[in-house]
Amino acid sequence: MTVVATENAGEVAQSENKAVRAEAVLAASDEEHSRYVKQYEAGDKQAALANISALQQRISSVNATINDVRLAKKSEGLALESSEMAAADQSPAAKADYLKSSKQRFYYAQKGKQSFSMLRNGDDGYQVKQLQQKLKDQNLYSGTVDGEFSPEVEKAVEEYQKQNNIPADGVAGPATLKKLDMY
Repeated sequence: MTVVATENAGEVAQSENKAVRAEAVLAASDEEHSRYVKQYEAGDKQAALANISALQQRISSVNATINDVRLAKKSEGLALESSEMAAADQSPAAKADYLKSSKQRFYYAQKGKQSFSMLRNGDDGYQVKQLQQKLKDQNLYSGTVDGEFSPEVEKAVEEYQKQNNIPADGVAGPATLKKLDMY
């Protein structure tokens, strides 16, 4: 193993493994995010909302240097989380639904499955199959509903995003999935 020490910030930044850093930020943010949902569940809604907003800002700040789609979609998800959390107090049923869906996303995120918050080219499975069917229902996807996120699905997602004023990148993140009733 070779180790090189330097005080040059540019060299340090250039040698950083951005994918590993993004993964570390995601893991830490999921844990922190989970604590804030529990904080809300315990009755401290204002602090939970403030903490989620601060977490979203930190993730966006980190992502300004790494430019990782997973971090961008996590930030997008935190923005949705804030609005869902704010609206969840409308009724006990709305609060229960919000908490159930949040906990379900955390569970799958801990298992390394982001399919409840982000689907992209190369993904596969039941969630992709649902996405394909939703896009087919919108007359945006004409391929087989086979659970494979292909370039054709990516193109359909991008078109759906354009039609719904969602930043078009072909990745079905929280905003896209929410609009399709999948989030």
